[in-house]
Amino acid sequence: KTLQEAINKNYNYINAHLYLAATLARKGDLEEAAWVADDIRSLDSKFSLAYWAETQPYSSGARLERMVADLKKAGVPN
Repeated sequence: KTLQEAINKNYNYINAHLYLAATLARKGDLEEAAWVADDIRSLDSKFSLAYWAETQPYSSGARLERMVADLKKAGVPN
């Protein structure tokens, strides 16, 4: 709910879309996660998951890997 509220307030904030897609994928709601992944592509047609992952300040490599895996499961472009 909070992520959707963040998107409603600032639709162009791509990180809110990314976290929502990952959360939905982790819950197993892959259809809804795919819709959010489509939104990410429409916000930034050149979005690269690999580049995004390189620029994130995660203190735990395992947490970042899990996030990337969830985003891939959601259909976010690599």
